[in-house]
Amino acid sequence: MTETTPENGGAPLVSIDGRDLLVALGIGVGFLAALMVAVVLLGAVMRPGQSASIVIELLFGFAGYAGVFAAVWLAVVAIRGRRPDEMGLRPCSLRLRWAGVLLALGWVAASGLFYGATGHWDTAMSGGGSLIRPYLQGGISFILLLALAGPVAAFVEETVFRGLLYGWLRQKTGVAISAVISSLLFTAAHFYVYSAGIVFVVEMVSLSIVLALLFEYSRSLWPGILFHAVNNMAVLGLYLIAG
Repeated sequence: MTETTPENGGAPLVSIDGRDLLVALGIGVGFLAALMVAVVLLGAVMRPGQSASIVIELLFGFAGYAGVFAAVWLAVVAIRGRRPDEMGLRPCSLRLRWAGVLLALGWVAASGLFYGATGHWDTAMSGGGSLIRPYLQGGISFILLLALAGPVAAFVEETVFRGLLYGWLRQKTGVAISAVISSLLFTAAHFYVYSAGIVFVVEMVSLSIVLALLFEYSRSLWPGILFHAVNNMAVLGLYLIAG
């Protein structure tokens, strides 16, 4: 049984089932595969280093996230007739929203201390700086990157990994197992951290577990969406300053 708190009022996390998850996955993967083909075809006619290609790459990123969310909406809301709040997109108190923002700032600070204590601060900053450097060729590209990595990625990824995946797992098992499994899959989707080293993998898994617990407590995805967005934008800001 799920424990109730004054914040959640006993509301269930989600009301989706395995079919919702599978249909959303099938539609989403099909869309991403088609988008990947389009990216490859366009890349064949674009010259490397063109500033326009950076903006187009970011626009494809927006299209990818939009397509994934559209797949979720089609599978869960349009086809199955469920409400958005049944997959976790329900209102929550202003206090919980601010808690998400403040927790994100605290997480960024704690991550910095963690990387510093393990001797990986310089690696993180130099690696992150090299990742965003291509997007600094023009103001518009960095603004698009902030929007994509911040609110857009946060909204779609929280809906998919916490709302659908973690929410469905919680119907089958306990908080700890659901949080760990969904966090490992979340980290696997961010495959670039594996090339950075085990410290970065641990940080990503830990971040995802915190987001799952925040959803568990609040019964709303919005605190986690704010946490995720603020964390991503703050990290990009650090990369920009350090670079």
